[in-house]
Amino acid sequence: MTAAWLRADLRRRWRSLLVLALLVAVAAGTVMTALAGAGRGESAVDRLLERTLPATAVVLPNTAGFDWEPVRRLPSVEELAVWPLGVVEVDGATGEPDTWVMDEVALRDVERPVVLDGRLPDPGRVDEAVVTAAWKEAQGSGVGDRIRVRLHAPEAVDLYNLAQVEPEAATGPRLDVTIVGVVRSPWFGDAPGVPGGLVLSPAVLAAYPGSFYGAQGTARSNALVRLTPEPGAIERFSAELAAATGRSDIDVWDLREVVHARHRDLAAFEAAGLRVFALVAAAAAVVLVGQAVARNTAATVNDLRVLQALGLAPGQALRVAVAGPALAAVAGALLAVAGAVVASRWFPIGAAAAAEPAPGFDADPLVLVAGLVVTPVLVTLGAVLSAAVALRLADGAAPARRSVV
Repeated sequence: MTAAWLRADLRRRWRSLLVLALLVAVAAGTVMTALAGAGRGESAVDRLLERTLPATAVVLPNTAGFDWEPVRRLPSVEELAVWPLGVVEVDGATGEPDTWVMDEVALRDVERPVVLDGRLPDPGRVDEAVVTAAWKEAQGSGVGDRIRVRLHAPEAVDLYNLAQVEPEAATGPRLDVTIVGVVRSPWFGDAPGVPGGLVLSPAVLAAYPGSFYGAQGTARSNALVRLTPEPGAIERFSAELAAATGRSDIDVWDLREVVHARHRDLAAFEAAGLRVFALVAAAAAVVLVGQAVARNTAATVNDLRVLQALGLAPGQALRVAVAGPALAAVAGALLAVAGAVVASRWFPIGAAAAAEPAPGFDADPLVLVAGLVVTPVLVTLGAVLSAAVALRLADGAAPARRSVV
């Protein structure tokens, strides 16, 4: 009798159970999406650091013609990438995008970026480059597109460095460059408000050194260094640097504190906000879904009064009243998991999005499995309590039978 009545009840109440399943899906999916997005955003910086051989520090000697070879040989230095303080111009660029021209160590042994689309540039070709994720939206060009890059004449570089005469336009070599990839690393990333970044092949610096250092070598250069991972690495490197160069005035910026920690703290703050939102959404879901479950079970119990008069046991009535909401909860939880996976396409958000090494769809097993299990359990428990109360009230309201004797 229980199974037969359950089938009949499902046929009669499928619309209300469908609404309940959708309500569960929206409520649980919102909570799962927020929790999964929070975890993904909070870990974005660390996951990016794990995959990109990040620089430990920036070295700024502020001296033209600085010799980096003794610094490369220091015991605490694993790799060192040099970049001159020169700039290039991009025809048709909107705003002032970042541009980087570095030696062959960058993109390979220091700040080796994750490739979001395409590939890294050939280090032997001057006509290939990569861009950051914000470039396409800001500049309108992407993988496969060609852009024209203008370099400064060596004489103009010297004039600027010696007499602070800034050239009106770049009059040096012109390069037609193909964008071959979209990349991301802690250094080669998108700063807030900057319309993307362009990273030229190391071959450009090798082929046109005068356009960056000047004909007389008047331009300064800085370096990204990746140090051996040990406690006190910055302090040890600074001491070695001073001993090797005879200078104690060279600035060394600890990127772990200046950049990485700041980005990590910001991502953690945003993740905390998402978790608060998930908590509020969960509280609202308890109220909304709880009311829907209570109405559904009360209606089912009311219909069961006839069968109870014919001998349907209280336990059977309870199971029949709970079965519909429980099945709806299972279906809703499955839809919620699917919805959370689809919604992950737009997470993480905020500052964490600029550090995410693997944008796109993502499934957090812990959050999704927990949601898939906990959601039906909570709805079923709510249905059991609602049905038990409704049955007790129905029994109390039933008129007493009169004896025929």
